[in-house]
Amino acid sequence: MKAQLDALRTFIARRFDELSMEINATSQLLDMAEEDAEKRFKNMLGALHSISQSAGGSTSANTGVELEAAVLESEKAANTIMDAADRIGQKIQNKITEGVDDATQDFLCSIDTDLQDILMACSFQDLVGQRIRTTLVNLKLVEEELSTTLSSLGIDITQSSGDMALEKIESSKSNAQSDIDALFD
Repeated sequence: MKAQLDALRTFIARRFDELSMEINATSQLLDMAEEDAEKRFKNMLGALHSISQSAGGSTSANTGVELEAAVLESEKAANTIMDAADRIGQKIQNKITEGVDDATQDFLCSIDTDLQDILMACSFQDLVGQRIRTTLVNLKLVEEELSTTLSSLGIDITQSSGDMALEKIESSKSNAQSDIDALFD
């Protein structure tokens, strides 16, 4: 009977050692996965930040500012085109009301129709600008939500000189090796 108890004790001790090693290996894998996730979140936050950052940001690849500048420039160009088309249209209408022969009137009406098409085509710029601005706002919301989620998971988000950085809050880490070893003592 003593031999059987010794064999059982040896088996249990060996099994506890195996379990301890498995828990240790799992803990290390989780740490590596956590570090990998942090790197991925850092990359995602950095990309979102560079896209959605408002004017005055210090990132070198500030897509949000570039998109806003493109919207403003296209708006300016569309307004210039529409103003010129309006002036041409007004000159055509003045000429028609002065009285011209039928062939000239048909020609001027054809030009006026083309000018109206130009004006309609230029009006798209306002819709495009609104959509781009809405997209930038939505990206900023995603960035803020992701930052909030990471903070709640114990990952501190800091920003220095325009670069996003993630730092694990060490005090929240409860699966230290010493804690796991204490379970088996």
